[in-house]
Amino acid sequence: MNISGHTNYQIRRGCLTESNRGQYIIKAIERGQLPENAGRMAHILSLEASSGGTVPIQFWQLFSVLGQDRIVDIVHAFYRRVFVEEDRVK
Repeated sequence: MNISGHTNYQIRRGCLTESNRGQYIIKAIERGQLPENAGRMAHILSLEASSGGTVPIQFWQLFSVLGQDRIVDIVHAFYRRVFVEEDRVK
């Protein structure tokens, strides 16, 4: 996979609605994590990550970089670790 050039996967709207993304942006602006005009910046609003690696990507852009299979693998690995830890604590 070419992270710097962002291997692009076909994107489409899913569970992350414009409303959720907008609410996140508002909170991130309040916390000083995004600039005041972030809600009008195409590279932030886009579902597709900017290529070149010079612009930080947002979590809703990860699919365009990683694709479905890698995201599913990450989620599965996370929950495998959760259940292993849960078994150790019992």
